[in-house]
Amino acid sequence: MSERDNILDELTKLKAQAQLKALDTQLNDQQPQGSFGGNASRLFFQGLSFGTADEIEAFARSLFGEKSYAENRDEIRANIKKFKEDNPVLATGLEIGGSLPTAAVGGLGLARAGIQGVGKIAGIEGATYGFGSGEGGLGERLKESAVGGTISAATGKLADKVLPQVTEQAKRLLAEGIPLTPGQRVGGVVRDVEQKATSLPVAGDFIQKAEQDVLKSFNRTAMNKALDPIKVKVPQNVDGQEAFAFASNEIDDAYSEIIPKLIIKNATPLRNKIDEITDSLNVPPDLKTIFRKQIESDVLFRMKGNTLSKQNLKDAESALGQKGMDFLKSTDAFQRQLGQAYFNVQTALRKTLSDQNANAPKLQQINKAFRQLLPVQEAVNASIARGGSFTPGQLLRGIKKTDKSKGKRKTAKGQMPMQDFAQESQDVLARTVPDSGTAGRGLGAVLLDRLVQNPVGTSTALGLSVPTVGLAYGSPLGRSVATSLLTAPRNLAVTSAPFLGQEVDAPFLDIPSLEQPSLNLAPSLLR
Repeated sequence: MSERDNILDELTKLKAQAQLKALDTQLNDQQPQGSFGGNASRLFFQGLSFGTADEIEAFARSLFGEKSYAENRDEIRANIKKFKEDNPVLATGLEIGGSLPTAAVGGLGLARAGIQGVGKIAGIEGATYGFGSGEGGLGERLKESAVGGTISAATGKLADKVLPQVTEQAKRLLAEGIPLTPGQRVGGVVRDVEQKATSLPVAGDFIQKAEQDVLKSFNRTAMNKALDPIKVKVPQNVDGQEAFAFASNEIDDAYSEIIPKLIIKNATPLRNKIDEITDSLNVPPDLKTIFRKQIESDVLFRMKGNTLSKQNLKDAESALGQKGMDFLKSTDAFQRQLGQAYFNVQTALRKTLSDQNANAPKLQQINKAFRQLLPVQEAVNASIARGGSFTPGQLLRGIKKTDKSKGKRKTAKGQMPMQDFAQESQDVLARTVPDSGTAGRGLGAVLLDRLVQNPVGTSTALGLSVPTVGLAYGSPLGRSVATSLLTAPRNLAVTSAPFLGQEVDAPFLDIPSLEQPSLNLAPSLLR
């Protein structure tokens, strides 16, 4: 072949390639692409319908148009595919956004139906999404469903396990009205960081103030639980010893109202208990003598024969409470022991009264409130140095101390009143990173060194951190917003798990194709 023929041959090939390219462009231009907004809406509704919106639209269009269901379906899918290729990020965001409400509502429905566990719910939704978005016959759809369900379940379970979320214990305390800090709500690493951040200058003060507010609210809640049988609540503006004094006075007032209507017909059990309490006193003999004489004056001399009733009963009960309170205020350890002894006699009187008036419902309610307040009283006494603001740990110890069952068996079984509440509060509120002062001093030295080396940058960072922490910890609303930001990754991952599952291709699971006839969501006669 001559050189001229070679040149002509190459020109012919180039011309043919150009014609094929032009034809391909023309064919692509002729494909029905649809409007940008229309295709964007399709992606959103694909997510909202868990992958079935294309077939629903094709079915609806086949009822009123000239094209068949299959033609409409293929055209819509081609439009969606092209839109995804041209706008991958937007398309993904639209479909995820559409799938979120369906996944959330579906998850609630599955939970109500008795299906528990984030992994199970995400797996079921992912399998549904995979089947709905699958193309081809039944075998292909089942394969997509299996892959989608497996990946969705794994994604949801992993996100639920490793990403921050509000704990079940924290949810129950929040329902009680205790304004937990963000770290107390989600626990784990976030709580550790929060505790360490209390050593920060200024910003750490906001966190400490929030923790103090939480502790005060916990105290009021504990007292309100104790007072619940008599339907009384501690005012929001009081805390510590003042709050306990209010609670105790409410119970005393309730007793004062009902006691004159009752009677102790047989005072022998009360006399025996008084002897037992007196003998157990570990105080100097002169104080023990004083105690015995005052008990005789306040209680025994008010008896008529072996009975105690009406005004005499009321005066005896009131005198015991007043003497107990007066002695407990003393700085002398022996006198404080006498104060506790007076309260023990008062308790014995109330128990005797209850035993002999078992059919008085109101008395039983007051007695229950009184018994439930005893562990709180122990916790308040143990926290006198902090103004009576007690911790969950101190309440737990108070519960154990007031357990009169053999070997503290009720406490061991977790059956004491308010024990569950106290234990959950201990788990959520307790500090796991104690600061003896060393950490704070160390952090202060580091900050001082940074200020010397980079005064502008360090000052700016501190300046930004203070208002941020202040907003996050300064109010219950700020704590809720901060918590929402902390838990957003987990909530988004769990809710979008069905979409993520159907995006994974079938080769990730070795599931053989099933030889089944083609399956579509519309009736076969409309294809």
